[in-house]
Amino acid sequence: MTPEHLLELYFREKLVDKKEERQLEEQKKDRFLQRWKEKYQGAPVEKVLSELLDVIKAGHIKNLNEWEQSLMLGAEIYNCFPFRKNETKYLAVFATEITGNPHAFDQKGSWGTFLYQVIQMELRQRKVFPQKSEIFPAFFRQRCFLAEGILIDDISNYVMLSHVKAQKKDGDLHMGMEGFWQEDDMVQIPLAVLSKWNSIFCKDNEMYIVENPSVFAGLCAGHTKQVSCMCMNGQPRLAGLVTLDLLAASGTVVYYAGDLDPEGLLIAQKISEYYAGEFHYWHMTVEDYEKSKSNETISEKRIKSLERITDTELFPVAEKMRLDRLAGYQEKIEIK
Repeated sequence: MTPEHLLELYFREKLVDKKEERQLEEQKKDRFLQRWKEKYQGAPVEKVLSELLDVIKAGHIKNLNEWEQSLMLGAEIYNCFPFRKNETKYLAVFATEITGNPHAFDQKGSWGTFLYQVIQMELRQRKVFPQKSEIFPAFFRQRCFLAEGILIDDISNYVMLSHVKAQKKDGDLHMGMEGFWQEDDMVQIPLAVLSKWNSIFCKDNEMYIVENPSVFAGLCAGHTKQVSCMCMNGQPRLAGLVTLDLLAASGTVVYYAGDLDPEGLLIAQKISEYYAGEFHYWHMTVEDYEKSKSNETISEKRIKSLERITDTELFPVAEKMRLDRLAGYQEKIEIK
């Protein structure tokens, strides 16, 4: 009796060598693929099967069950992207509809990585290439998701606007913005709404942007004439960048006023570099710094960050800041 026969008697199954095992697995894959093609015949994913298989292969999936699961999940993701119905959905909602688990596509999980890979595959198919900015590189992933109709961030991703009209992608004016214009009121616009807009129109084709909400409220209420205003509320979110893109596309002239501290100057410089249209710093001179100064001392580390200021327009106020080492805030300037 051979050792092989003894092992077969012990395990009560026929021994299979590696070559035969691979052949059996390939046969199972072929049968599964046939069922997959029948299930998704006529669906968008039918035309990109080879590309989806490449994505799965790139993930180094070796287990047959996981391979089958990935192929089915990839198909459901690809077919159900919200943009196909001109919709936008938050990531947790999309994940729940596809998997039943709102956290299935969290960024740190394996399925979150897989979703991003399928998104990139689909964008290549449509020849859609979201803007990749060296100034704000962290937003590229969000832009890719947004192109598929998926919102990564929550409703805190917004801008505040006043005296702005908007045209939706279907060509109609946004009647809500029309109403707020008529009422002379400010309004908070989440990214989900901005993503449906095609263009923005401002009073006299000018937009006045401030960093702080309280300054924005005062500007809206106390300006001697009606002007279009926007609040970035600190570090720009994707909603702010999308708004800047819409403004640039309509040829709007932008005036930006930020806090007069190292972080405020760096934000202003980034926005100046990012904006594709005509841009002007506003209330960011040495004189404004003198008016805005507080008693808050700027640490050595923060002073060191002023070395990253490369825009010559900001050199005078940056140098004064190095000498005085005091932070300035918009709220102390009468902006109008």
